[in-house]
Amino acid sequence: MDRDQDNDATNLRDREERLIAEMLANFRNLVMLATESVGNNASAAQAAYNAAAMEIETNGMIKCAEDLLQLTRTIRELLIIGPIRKPGEGEQEAEATIGKEVQEVVGVLNQMREKSRQELINRGTGQERLGQGSYVFSGSEAKADAASGAQGAAR
Repeated sequence: MDRDQDNDATNLRDREERLIAEMLANFRNLVMLATESVGNNASAAQAAYNAAAMEIETNGMIKCAEDLLQLTRTIRELLIIGPIRKPGEGEQEAEATIGKEVQEVVGVLNQMREKSRQELINRGTGQERLGQGSYVFSGSEAKADAASGAQGAAR
């Protein structure tokens, strides 16, 4: 892409319209040459002239099509990459956007880290097998816990 070229929307539309108009003119001329009536006294020179003129118009159409493709590539490049900016132009917006995206990524990573920590804690305390925060006591363990609690309170 030419960095010195002004690539604003009106310039691109003007280029597109000029190329399409030129292609249509070439097509019209080609059709007129192809359908031109041939007189009884047509010579080889006349046929050669018509063939050369048709080739010129065909080459003109091909050139217009190539230019339209180049314009399409330029427009796609501008849509994907964005317009070429001068140094320092738009840096604040870019920094703000990058900062916002970084905060979102950090939040997701923190959530993943917290989930991983909770899984490790659950595995280490055995809560994974028994259920979150629930312990099952048999009758004798419950009595022993109650007795030790009563002894601790009496002291």
